Amino acid sequence: MNTNSNKQNNQRRWIVSSNSYTNNVLQFDNPWLVLWWSMAFPGFGHLLTNHYLWGFILIFFEFIVNSLASLNTAIFYSMLGDIEHAKKILNIEWTFLYVSVFTIADSYRRCVDNNKVYQLAYSELNKVKPFQFSTMELNITERTRKVI
Repeated sequence: MNTNSNKQNNQRRWIVSSNSYTNNVLQFDNPWLVLWWSMAFPGFGHLLTNHYLWGFILIFFEFIVNSLASLNTAIFYSMLGDIEHAKKILNIEWTFLYVSVFTIADSYRRCVDNNKVYQLAYSELNKVKPFQFSTMELNITERTRKVI
């Protein structure tokens, strides 16, 4: 029996998962880089942390909000100097949903959690897998404390 293959099969935290649909790699990322990408374009921070489902949902949501708020048209007219026309076109109600604090904070938190798992990947051997790679995203089981 090969001891190297037994160690590989019993690893608790996997760095690479490969199947017929996708290849996932757990890597150490700078949380501030993920935060800035999430601020620049909602959803990109989640894509950087291998949370594809949330990333694509947030990108789709950003396109919807951007269209309903007429944000790009308002920016266009404001760059031309026609501020009053830009104010008339801009739909303020939808503009409030454009940059979500949840998106920025969630991508930062997920990046920090992924970095913790990455640091533990080489140090523990166990049969229990606390996270699962899938074609949609990375699912992590977190340790929590009971609140009474």
